[in-house]
Amino acid sequence: MTCRVGGKALWTFGIIAVPFLGVFLYLIVNGESMTQRAESDSQAAADAQAAYIRDGAGTAASPAAQLGQLADLHAASKLSDDESAASEARVLAGPRYLGGSPTRRLPTIMSPSPSGMKGHCPP
Repeated sequence: MTCRVGGKALWTFGIIAVPFLGVFLYLIVNGESMTQRAESDSQAAADAQAAYIRDGAGTAASPAAQLGQLADLHAASKLSDDESAASEARVLAGPRYLGGSPTRRLPTIMSPSPSGMKGHCPP
């Protein structure tokens, strides 16, 4: 049996068009629930990211809250007078920065000489 050219064209069209029609029908039927799932997934990802940032940042209590906790511990005789005073001094001193003060300037690569830029460039 021989197949006509029209039959081949119809089969080719069917093989290409039927999968596309199936995908479009699936999207029409399930499109709204896909959107809801995507929104809930993005909200869960945003919540997880916020929790990760909070954990990494180490959301510390305010100095007033820390001083209150120290006073409670001292009143409950869990801290001695010396330990309480040292802890209060640390809280009142504020955060410490690694590598020196935050206003310390980094050394420059090429600082000008007292007489301007003479001596830095080859003659």
